[in-house]
Amino acid sequence: MIQESQEEEFKCELMRTILPRPCSCGREHQIAVKEILIEAGAVEKLEEEMSEGMLREYISPLVICDTNIYAATEELMEDIYDRCQVLVLDAEGLQADRHAIKIVENNMEEDIDLILAGSRHDP
Repeated sequence: MIQESQEEEFKCELMRTILPRPCSCGREHQIAVKEILIEAGAVEKLEEEMSEGMLREYISPLVICDTNIYAATEELMEDIYDRCQVLVLDAEGLQADRHAIKIVENNMEEDIDLILAGSRHDP
């Protein structure tokens, strides 16, 4: 289990990696992050936020995951998957690169107003 100080350190490092910085295209891109959940019970908290919290305003969310994550969370995330467009990418050789971005762009609906992505880590 990740200790609280390690969790905060990880969140800070993660934020540093996604904050605006120059891209290879020469521009600086922005990304809006409302919250990062790294904790036991994160799925339950996500369900609560989608129903009653800060995510309730979004009507067309997209969940992006790979085949391994989907298989591991299908039952746990059933209610969330039912509310969202779900895009399951083949985990075999998957990398966070332009190819993966193109797959997402080509398969997501046009009215998406929220993108959820993550991973599952067992203790």
